[in-house]
Amino acid sequence: MKEALKRGKGVLALGSHVGHFLLLICVLSHRGYPFSFIFKEPNEKGFNELLWDIMKDLKLDPIPLKPRSKATKRSISTLRKNGILWLALDQGTRDADVGVEFFGIKTATARGPAVLSTRTGAVVLPMYVKRSGWLKHKVIIGKPVDLEITDDKEADIYNNLKKFNSVIENEIMTNPEEWWWLHNRWKRSYKYQEVDMIE
Repeated sequence: MKEALKRGKGVLALGSHVGHFLLLICVLSHRGYPFSFIFKEPNEKGFNELLWDIMKDLKLDPIPLKPRSKATKRSISTLRKNGILWLALDQGTRDADVGVEFFGIKTATARGPAVLSTRTGAVVLPMYVKRSGWLKHKVIIGKPVDLEITDDKEADIYNNLKKFNSVIENEIMTNPEEWWWLHNRWKRSYKYQEVDMIE
């Protein structure tokens, strides 16, 4: 990660809900890395306020997912200031999604990570936490993901997201017992399935 930051273009930390990702955010932030993360605020007002108080006490730098225009501006600003932006790609999405294979089935995938990385030139680093014993964890930072950048932007978005999904798949297969994601990741897959037409 230090080598990636030396490039001066920022780091897009490609994350997921594998392992104790909140611990990863806290540890790297407290070690002095310029670490920000996309944060989806809960609907319940009291719980949301509690989370903001906790994050403030921990001196974390969350970027609220909504409004999306503001989140995009802050994300780009973070990377252009050579910061680290962590976001999880294993979440379903309704907005600006692309149908990309995830464990062999095309499903709604947010295009944001692919757009941000190519627009800013940020280095994309896979990043997650793996339990290594009782109350012990290890931060895993993978090798940079080679991005495809051509004249066909839509094809680049799809191909790069497919690479990102492959990284997440590998993390899950390596550490399946720690992928604690409860919603149906494939519930919008029907939008991308080919339907045989019967004449």
